[in-house]
Amino acid sequence: MTPKLKADHQLAEKPLVSIFCPTFNAEKFIENTLNSILTQDYESIEILISDDCSTDLTVEIVERISSLNPGKIHLNVNEKNLGITSNCNTLLKMCNGKYIAFFAGDDLMYPGKISAQVNAMEGNPDCSFSYHSVEVLDGDNSNRLIFTTEREGQSYLSFLDIISRGGLIGVCSVMARLDALPPGGFSSKFPSVSDWLMLIEVALRGRIIKVDGVYGGYLRHSKGASRKTFETLGEIQETLEYINYRYGNNGAILNATNLAFKRYIYGEIARLFISGDANRIHLLKERFLVEKYYLRAISNIFICMIFIKVNKIKAIKNLYSYLSSNFK
Repeated sequence: MTPKLKADHQLAEKPLVSIFCPTFNAEKFIENTLNSILTQDYESIEILISDDCSTDLTVEIVERISSLNPGKIHLNVNEKNLGITSNCNTLLKMCNGKYIAFFAGDDLMYPGKISAQVNAMEGNPDCSFSYHSVEVLDGDNSNRLIFTTEREGQSYLSFLDIISRGGLIGVCSVMARLDALPPGGFSSKFPSVSDWLMLIEVALRGRIIKVDGVYGGYLRHSKGASRKTFETLGEIQETLEYINYRYGNNGAILNATNLAFKRYIYGEIARLFISGDANRIHLLKERFLVEKYYLRAISNIFICMIFIKVNKIKAIKNLYSYLSSNFK
């Protein structure tokens, strides 16, 4: 259901929005990212950047753009590399806004994003976070459009959807109430997928609203986290076990975590199949599917298909490209 929105003139005092932006070696993207924020039509913002010891020109680019926009950008540069979770918690301590727009140094805001989300959330005080559709772009290929999440399958109604679907495609679409964030911020227990757990916990504190429209660009590229699912599967599995334990092994939650696990496994098997990596499919099977006999059988089928080169058939590659929008 489309939320009731307050017109701009009804917001006598525009609430402050903190644009939350951790960076690390983002020189290729950060200028476009900042320009997309600075050209928003909503003025009551603070742009907060915490750089985690980049070894490229990220900091220099931010400083140059900041000097051209006095008072708009607040930059912290860590003395040592903290890792993504600790860096994000450093940023949370810098936030002063009523709302936080989660972002990264390679994301893009489209015109009207901040205004649309603030209006939606001001008109619905029981909303803990809002989100919108995004364009998923190929950051390694001139931001070529891969797909857009504007479809029924990308509607999230509760924390159960956030669990079962492995989070949102494009966390850059999320704006959350600062007072809905968990007291400890991002969990250091899960340094690679802490944003997923954060969204679940925020969703537990209120209603989720989808704002109509495509208001952002989410880049997939070779250095991005979305290309490293295999390396984080252990942490993903631990996160799901933690959710089950923390929330009392509720039947609905157990079903959601089971769906999430299968989603990640199916997605990773499909990616490894297309790339022809039979060895990693075997490792995945031995590490994560010891008692998952059905999934082990599926893994063996895909390994055999790689050896007979089914993955080289163009129609199979095209089918994977079409279905890949279902995988994070």
